[in-house]
Amino acid sequence: SAKDASDVRHYVNPIYKMDGVGMFDDRRAHIWVVDVKSGAAKQVSFGDERNDAEPNWSPNSARIAFVSQRFDAKVMMRDSDLFVAAADGSTPPAKISDLDVGIHHPRWSPDGRLIAYIASENEIAIPKLFISPAGGGASKPVSNAITYPTELEWTHDGKGLYYTAGFKGEHPMFRLDLAARESTQLTERVTVRQMDVDAEHAALRRARGAVGRLELSAHRFAVAVGRQRQRHHDDQHEEQHHRSASRSPSWSFT
Repeated sequence: SAKDASDVRHYVNPIYKMDGVGMFDDRRAHIWVVDVKSGAAKQVSFGDERNDAEPNWSPNSARIAFVSQRFDAKVMMRDSDLFVAAADGSTPPAKISDLDVGIHHPRWSPDGRLIAYIASENEIAIPKLFISPAGGGASKPVSNAITYPTELEWTHDGKGLYYTAGFKGEHPMFRLDLAARESTQLTERVTVRQMDVDAEHAALRRARGAVGRLELSAHRFAVAVGRQRQRHHDDQHEEQHHRSASRSPSWSFT
């Protein structure tokens, strides 16, 4: 009974507690799909020794990529896997990456064939960008010149990646040409915290912080080939931006 339940906990992994969450005990986080209209929820990932996070929809909404952290890992730090699950739960999740260290930020290519993500090759390796086939297979490093990336998105045409990384004391945003394996810096004198792609308007948004500050700016920036100009953050300007973005590719930031 609940009255006789013991308060003794038995942990076999050093990761047993998290600020804001508390003791993990036997609770596990898994991926669910919720119908917005009806509120009906369906669980698509399972496992008593896993916590699942960072779900990312495929372009056709049929599949979900997510990161799964194992609590039964025998080797310290080798505890993360990249999975793809059917959004309707019709098939079990499938592991698609041969890496298992520090995986996060999975992102589908626009055609749904590839998944880009951040990971390390082993416990002491520097985090880098990798790409794996969405159906599973060998992972391929994107570029050895890109280290410690923190944010990641595909370009709207699938020929490149947007990413953020530490560079000369700042944390700017870059665009990587996958064919040429060359990066172009898109922002200066700002630290990019978060970003997202508006595929319909070929636009990119990000939250930024001034260098040396922790707070985020409430301003918007439009960036085009190395030029940056400030814009007010209101609905009228957002509407104007979307109209102009539909005529020519641009990047917008929040």
